[in-house]
Amino acid sequence: MTITTVSIACDVTLPDNTEFTASQLQFALSGPDYDTVSNDAIPAATVTVALNASGVGTALLWPVDRGTRNTHYAVTVTGSFVANGRVVADTFTLGIIKPPSAGGDLANLLAQSSGGMGAGSTIYATLADAVAAAVAAAAAGADPIAALAA
Repeated sequence: MTITTVSIACDVTLPDNTEFTASQLQFALSGPDYDTVSNDAIPAATVTVALNASGVGTALLWPVDRGTRNTHYAVTVTGSFVANGRVVADTFTLGIIKPPSAGGDLANLLAQSSGGMGAGSTIYATLADAVAAAVAAAAAGADPIAALAA
């Protein structure tokens, strides 16, 4: 069985060109599903995408609009960042996405999800700004996971 996937463009480059060292995005499907087009069973799996030094990568995800359940992908970024001259290694929760059959862009899919891209009580217009806020909070010693909870 070959599961149908679509491309999701992932660009989490920060406005100040913060370096991404050994960073990756993780997309965890919320549960198993059934593909109504290909008649395949879709397992609840996690897809990991390595980001290059510029914070760019491509995820190949199953399009949830082909399913019978209301599944989604939880998106996290894990890795090391240089912020304020200090290396910060942590995991930041970015939100949830529902990839359509047409594919798309991670920032747009996150913006369409409930709550958008948030850090604390602030909703950000761009993915770069949301990640920058989480990195800054981590560099300052704050809890980045709590800061990004929406």
